[in-house]
Amino acid sequence: MNGAKRLTAYYFDSCVYLAYLRNEETHYGKARIAAIQNAWDQSERGGAIVVTSAITMVEVLNHKLNAKTEKKFMQAIQSGIHQCEDVTPTIAIRARQYRDFYKLHPVKFPNGSDHRSDLTAADAIHLATAKMLDCDEFWTFDGSSKDIKPTIGLLWLGNKVGEDNLIILQPEQAQSELPI
Repeated sequence: MNGAKRLTAYYFDSCVYLAYLRNEETHYGKARIAAIQNAWDQSERGGAIVVTSAITMVEVLNHKLNAKTEKKFMQAIQSGIHQCEDVTPTIAIRARQYRDFYKLHPVKFPNGSDHRSDLTAADAIHLATAKMLDCDEFWTFDGSSKDIKPTIGLLWLGNKVGEDNLIILQPEQAQSELPI
């Protein structure tokens, strides 16, 4: 072992990009948007890795962004500042395994009133990409709302995706980066 410290790898779900690019502080809070900015800045400086799936481009660009924010997003992806991964057969197979798992093991809605067994294909691909690339944290806002939706909210999964461990949480500053 050479003593080199491994860079923290954050997986950005599409909704994280959208919250940041649209500066949705009133909806998600100033601290969460600042955490995204911090991870983005670390990635630009080579101090962290931001990973996402190529399907993120479709999901993000499907929303109306102004020219400046769209350019910022595309530059991060196209320049390699953010690692944008294609959906490989290995990732697709793992995504299918996750979808199959939740059909057999429905997830309880946070208020405990109901269960959901439908993990969307896009969400399964995001999770599989993060897992296959050994990301340290999977950042999302999916499932943070109290709204009832027909599919599984990713935050409801805790730190387990199927039988795999994966830390799934809303964006937050690392404890070592918080002001004293």
